[in-house]
Amino acid sequence: MRLMKILSMITKRICPMPYALCLIALCACATKDPVLPGERHSVFDTGGIVVLDKPVPENALKEISRPGVRTAEYIQDSNNVVWRISGDERIRIFSGFPTTAHVSGERRPTVTDKYIFAGLSTGEVVKIDRATRNLVWVADIFKSSAMTGGSSILDVVAPVMTDGDRFVYAGGLGGSFCKLNSDTGAKVWCSGVGTGTPFIVRTGVSYVVGTDGYLYAIAGGTGDVFWRTEIKTQARPEFSDGTIIVGKEKFDSITGDMR
Repeated sequence: MRLMKILSMITKRICPMPYALCLIALCACATKDPVLPGERHSVFDTGGIVVLDKPVPENALKEISRPGVRTAEYIQDSNNVVWRISGDERIRIFSGFPTTAHVSGERRPTVTDKYIFAGLSTGEVVKIDRATRNLVWVADIFKSSAMTGGSSILDVVAPVMTDGDRFVYAGGLGGSFCKLNSDTGAKVWCSGVGTGTPFIVRTGVSYVVGTDGYLYAIAGGTGDVFWRTEIKTQARPEFSDGTIIVGKEKFDSITGDMR
C-alpha cells in the first residue's frame, strides 16, 4: 500500500532499529504526523473483546443530544477528498491519501458547528476545522495485526458519530471500534469489534453490528461488551421502543434476547 511504503521510507531515515520495532515506537504516543499535518494518535492496542454477559443498565439507553448545523452540503469521494458544495461551486476542504482497496458506496462526513469529522479508507479518522480547513488531529482506527498484513481493507466507512463536544465514536473494517477524545483525538478506549455499517450510540451503550456476524452492546464507559448475539445479516441497526432491529431480526436492547 502506498501509505505503508511512505511510512517505511520515513521510518528508515529517522530510526536506526529494524522497521517493525521502530514503527511500534513511533505509534506508542501522539506525535506530529510525518505524512499528514496535525496531531496523530494511534489506537492499535484494542485489548480484544471482553464480554461481560450482563444486561445493559436502563439509564444507559437515554438518547444523546447532538447539536450541530450543516450550513452547506459536504461530500466525500472514494479518494478520501472532502468537498464543500456551495451552489455550483465545489471547494476542496481536505485531501487524504487514496487507496486501491476500499468499500464502494456513498460517504458523508459528519459536520458540526465548527468541525468536520471523516473516516478514510486508510483506516484513519480526521478532524478538520471548518473555518480554516486545518487538520486538527488524525487517529488510526485499526488493529496492529491489520496494519501488518491481517487485513487488506482498513476502511472507516461507517459515519463517525459525536457526543456533543466531548467524544467521537468511530469503527472500521480494520477490526476496531473506538471512543476518542474530541479535543485531542486520543483514545478513551477501543474494542476489537470491526464494523462496516452505521451504529447506534446512546448515553451509556453503543450497538454495533460486527463484521464477525454478531450484534454487540458496548459499554460507553469502558469499551467492554455487555452482551453479544448472532445475527443473520449485515445491516444498519435501528433503535425502536427498547428494541434493536437488524434487518428482519429484533432484539431486546437490555438483554440481547431475540423478540
